[in-house]
Amino acid sequence: MEMSEKKRTAEEVLAKLKRDKAGRESEVITFPGPSSVDPKPLPTGLLPVKPFCSDFMPDALVPWIDDIATRLQCPPDYVAVAAITALGSVIGRRAGIKPQAKTDWMETPNLWGAFIGRPGMLKSPAMNEALKPIHHLESEAAKEHQVAFEAHAAGLSAWKVRHQVKVHLEKEAIKKTRRNRRPSMWS
Repeated sequence: MEMSEKKRTAEEVLAKLKRDKAGRESEVITFPGPSSVDPKPLPTGLLPVKPFCSDFMPDALVPWIDDIATRLQCPPDYVAVAAITALGSVIGRRAGIKPQAKTDWMETPNLWGAFIGRPGMLKSPAMNEALKPIHHLESEAAKEHQVAFEAHAAGLSAWKVRHQVKVHLEKEAIKKTRRNRRPSMWS
């Protein structure tokens, strides 16, 4: 088959594809390209959100959260989210749920929190104020770690001195035993 026959056959196939069942030419449908479609504007309104309710917060935290929110003049949501997330990090892996009674499978919860607001809504100051107890715990733990580290370093240096003395005494004992075993050249 020559090239012209192949070309003609392809053209016939395309022509047949353009005809409908009745043998009439069908209309070719073209779809608009991406540039011919006008984009729809994004919605500007926000969905309604229920206001923050402190009924769902632990009773011990409610006065503290309200105090911070009042002093900073910010929504209590910001303080509450940071406080609850911080408490979750303190609990860590010490608490868990065992979904099956007869296995050792345990799931530890991970708590995530986020708050969103426009610039100047005092998000960072509210978060920093809510995290102050955690920062205090961190600084106390750092002090304890420093004391333990210094005690370890002092113990390590004392051990090194004792070890050096022990090694020196062992070397001296070995030298002494070698001197005592060596036959004298004059005897």
